[in-house]
Amino acid sequence: MQTLKITLFLVVCFCMSSCANCAETPTTINLNLPESFRGEIFILEDQVNGQDWKSGSISVSVRGVALVKDLEGLAKVVPDEFRAAYPSGRRLKNSVLKTGEEISLWSVTYVEDLTLYFVVGTFHEKTQRENEKMRVNWKELIAMVRRGAE
Repeated sequence: MQTLKITLFLVVCFCMSSCANCAETPTTINLNLPESFRGEIFILEDQVNGQDWKSGSISVSVRGVALVKDLEGLAKVVPDEFRAAYPSGRRLKNSVLKTGEEISLWSVTYVEDLTLYFVVGTFHEKTQRENEKMRVNWKELIAMVRRGAE
């Protein structure tokens, strides 16, 4: 009987510890922008000082940089599930193209192990940024962005 109690206790402890280690990953990530922000957003990994994006929220600096603890895990979130808003409460829609003048959040690319890259602006601004980045050395660009974020 004592052995059964110990076994049952161990099973319960194992199940509880498994659940504690499997915190649910949010399905939507909110990017908190500085007021009136327009431009590029680089989300970079910094395991020591980065934000825990699993809270469902990431603050973006005025330079358009956000540091997170786990970039690879964040990259698994579907691009359409990122949202952006200003401190005033104004929310941006994702990838809006009606007149071409709407300001929205454009999820552009994930550069493996380096960055998640977004643009906040019009369709034309997004396209212009994409064209600029087509021939860029991403490792050099990210090193430059990191230096500017420090």
